[in-house]
Formats: sequence, C-alpha cells, structure tokens
Amino acid sequence: MPARGAPAAQTTSTGSGQAYPAKPVRIIVPNAPSGLADVSARIVAAKLSESFGQQFVVENRVGAGSTLGTAAAVRAAPDGYTLLAVFDSHATNPHLFKNLEYNTVSDLAPVSLLALPEVKSRFAELGLETVGSTPAQFDQWIKTEIERWGRVIRAQKIALE
Repeated sequence: MPARGAPAAQTTSTGSGQAYPAKPVRIIVPNAPSGLADVSARIVAAKLSESFGQQFVVENRVGAGSTLGTAAAVRAAPDGYTLLAVFDSHATNPHLFKNLEYNTVSDLAPVSLLALPEVKSRFAELGLETVGSTPAQFDQWIKTEIERWGRVIRAQKIALE
C-alpha cells in the first residue's frame, strides 16, 4: 500500500507532537468497488480503524487503468493522511502508458505489502505461483515476460496491428 509520508507505527506522532492519526485517513483505491483491491483495502481499513481509534476511509477513484486514482494520491499532501492501495497496475502501468503524470518509484513510498493469506493459499490450491514479493521483483517479472513473448511473436512472424 504505497503512500506519501505515512507513518508505519501505531503510536507515532507528527512533527507537531500530535498523535497520528489526529483525523480520518483516506485510502484511495484506483479500482472499481467490490473487486479484489477494494475488498482487500476495506478489510485493512476496518482493522486500521479499530487499531488506531480513527477512521480509515476507502475512496474508489476509478478510471484510465487505475492512473486517475494513483495520480490523485500523488497530488495529495504528503502528510500521511492519504494512502493508496494498488495492485498489479502499479507495476504494469509504467510499461503501458508513455506519459503518466507521476513516477511510480519516486512519487510514492511503500508502506506495506498488502497480501491476504487467504489469497496466497487459494493461489497455491489452484497450482498458481505468486510472482515476487516486492514491486521490484514483480517489475522484473513483467519485463522478462515482455521480452519472452516478444521473442515468440517475432519467431512466429506475427504481425501486430
């Protein structure tokens, strides 16, 4: 869950000495409601609200392959009161869109890797393997897959339109 300036511990205080969070925290989900990203963020938001004693509110900002919601998070004040819950699009969008209005590496800071144990165990039951444990590992996997399928397409002389 990348964020800008978000604290990582429950009993943190801000530079002003005020306990964090002193007001509700917004979690932007750049995907449609009821999808995996939304449901996961809502589960986490409920637990964070309970743990911190302050509301963590999920806000869906849908559109343009999740770039609209991500851009909204990047434009938010870097005060720890806006978090962003992103999934695969965070790693793939820099390869799909030439002119993103943000840099996924330098404009956002990772706070936590969000992976529900039930999802990982279900993948294992289906014989699926998760790809990497970090955004950098996933990014490398995407690059490798692009190269691999590029070789297949060229070898088969498939014309891309």
